Amino acid sequence: MKPVKFFFIYYSQDPRQKHPQHFFSPAEIGHCFSILESIGCPVSFLDLRVDRRNLDQIINTIKENPPDILLLKPATTTKDIILKIAASLKDKIRYIYCYGPTATLWPEIFLYPDSPITGCLVKEIEYTVLELAKYVAKGIDINSLEGTACFDKEKNAVSYHERELIADLDSLPLPQHSIFVDRGYSFGYPVRIYRKMK
Repeated sequence: MKPVKFFFIYYSQDPRQKHPQHFFSPAEIGHCFSILESIGCPVSFLDLRVDRRNLDQIINTIKENPPDILLLKPATTTKDIILKIAASLKDKIRYIYCYGPTATLWPEIFLYPDSPITGCLVKEIEYTVLELAKYVAKGIDINSLEGTACFDKEKNAVSYHERELIADLDSLPLPQHSIFVDRGYSFGYPVRIYRKMK
């Protein structure tokens, strides 16, 4: 069985905002790295909050080594560039999914007739990603995958396939922390914290 190749693009904050921001390492990607590598799936990621690239640079990076599955994490403020990325790559990549709070709460932003997005991974993604890898590797119909939303052309509406929340979080492997070293993540308040703040 050929291993399924994944690529994550994380863009859930717009780094151009002037308000002070903290760029934490994305723990769910760390979990997914551990889960997917345990079954032999190669994984890469690009965090556009700390690795600033324009659209052409993003597209070229992915085209150099195209994955089987591209996973995009947008925010409402970054949805437009996420959709442009998906539209530019839809002919090169078979499966393109959005995930995260924005995709869970408002999947209709990404799922509509002729959308470049295959579907949305809703709520917790770790075990959904694991099953997605197995479905694609075995050629199983992904429209029946739990934990996803997709656009139903017959109903002309978004349809959901619910997944139970993870009951035991200790069942998840530890995140692959080594992938976050020296990538520009930080935490620090750029103000004098001993002064009164509103």
